[in-house]
Amino acid sequence: MKNNSKEPARRQFTAEYKLRILREADQCTKPGEIVALLRREGLYFSHLGAWRKQRDQAVMAGVAPKRRGRKAKTIATADDLSAENKRLQQENRRLKAKLRHVATILDVSKETRGEELLLPRYTNFENQLFQKSSLHSVFCQ
Repeated sequence: MKNNSKEPARRQFTAEYKLRILREADQCTKPGEIVALLRREGLYFSHLGAWRKQRDQAVMAGVAPKRRGRKAKTIATADDLSAENKRLQQENRRLKAKLRHVATILDVSKETRGEELLLPRYTNFENQLFQKSSLHSVFCQ
């Protein structure tokens, strides 16, 4: 996607460029030579500071431009897929059992449509929970 805004694009420097500028800056001995180098290259003192810190830490990967954005997704192993498959099968069995239970309750409610459905007495709190649940609409139509 192209950047259509009027902001300038973010500059990216290669590792070779950074190392070359650092070598040149390290060779500067006279006052004003570093300033002239930075002006010629269009850089700031903060660039030199950050690049020197990266170099001093001996992290060459840090000298190379870092990739921005999301990290790549990892590929799942066979063990990961097997564990996920087992978990999904257990969840499927649990949901099927729950469905059978609700189907049984619905069958009983169909048989007693004309009659008053005898539900156990619950506390006020339990009645409020029942009325808010989806089963309330099934039993109380």
